Amino acid sequence: MSHAPSGSRLLRCGLAALVAGTLATFALGGAKPAEAQMREFTGHVSRVTSSQLVVDNRMGDQLSFARSDKTRVRGAKEEWSAIEPSDHVTVHWSFDDKPRQAHRVVVLPSR
Repeated sequence: MSHAPSGSRLLRCGLAALVAGTLATFALGGAKPAEAQMREFTGHVSRVTSSQLVVDNRMGDQLSFARSDKTRVRGAKEEWSAIEPSDHVTVHWSFDDKPRQAHRVVVLPSR
């Protein structure tokens, strides 16, 4: 007569497999937890102040982003103060930020 493995043994084996898989993912260059939460939002600037950027996308969504001392501006313009309404931008932000903060703003070339 064969016996089924005990619940605690199954739990230990499952947990060991999960840990091994997670470590293998990171060892092979898999996504880091912080990077997995990064998002992008592309659209036209509707409003910009010294501390905030409001962007409208073509789907009619509007998001606002706070500027921090770590915010970087790249692309066709390289300074926050150079960003103007109607500029086409991609904002990189973290899903975990409350309130939403712009980590990087890429100003796209005008068409």
